[in-house]
Amino acid sequence: MNLLSVDWDYFVPSIDGEFALGAAEGFSDDMVDALWDARAAQLLAGGRALPGTSGDEEGFWDRFALRPPAALFYADSHAQAAHPALRHQYAQVWNFDAHHDAGYEGALEDVFRLGWVGCANWMCYYHLQGAALHVRYPGWRGGAMVRELGPLCGVDRAVDDWAEVPVVFDAVFVARSGALTPPWLDDGFDRFIRSAPVAEKHCLDKPWHVRLLDADWIAHLEQQVVLSPVGSASQM
Repeated sequence: MNLLSVDWDYFVPSIDGEFALGAAEGFSDDMVDALWDARAAQLLAGGRALPGTSGDEEGFWDRFALRPPAALFYADSHAQAAHPALRHQYAQVWNFDAHHDAGYEGALEDVFRLGWVGCANWMCYYHLQGAALHVRYPGWRGGAMVRELGPLCGVDRAVDDWAEVPVVFDAVFVARSGALTPPWLDDGFDRFIRSAPVAEKHCLDKPWHVRLLDADWIAHLEQQVVLSPVGSASQM
């Protein structure tokens, strides 16, 4: 069996610049949402457009072969890639992500010693289960292998060249990574999930956290910025 994992941040180049929040695990949903509200208001107050995706999500699924009846699972945190519903003996795990998620600190054995995994080390769990790990960074993260801390376990890392992946996948996981990706792109995330060529799709977060910064809220922010740019930004 083989697992395909995709992080929505793969398609969000702005996280490599002004939106480089860093890991926000441990923050409540309300705290993270408030950060995005403030950042949106700040951009709009400065007359700047809200950043979009790279566009690479269009046609992304066409590159992959899925073995029927492969199912897709999704959640906000990439830690859920090691959810019991997905926890199988995989021969290969391929992760399309802006980060390698193969551990950045501590020890590899912490996965079992502590009894849990996080969004930063879930790949280590599968390494310890004997899987061969592969990470493909988006083209806009060309320097990731130099800039990121090295992984705690062996992993094949490369910048994605958009070649067909020579593996048939038995399961798919997609992370929204809401601490890193802005809520005004959530409609795009929803479309990405809907466009996946699998019949079974399961949300692992109960309940799913629907973020409020949608088109109506953006229009509200824009109106507030026009009326009083400085005051609106400071109130968020």
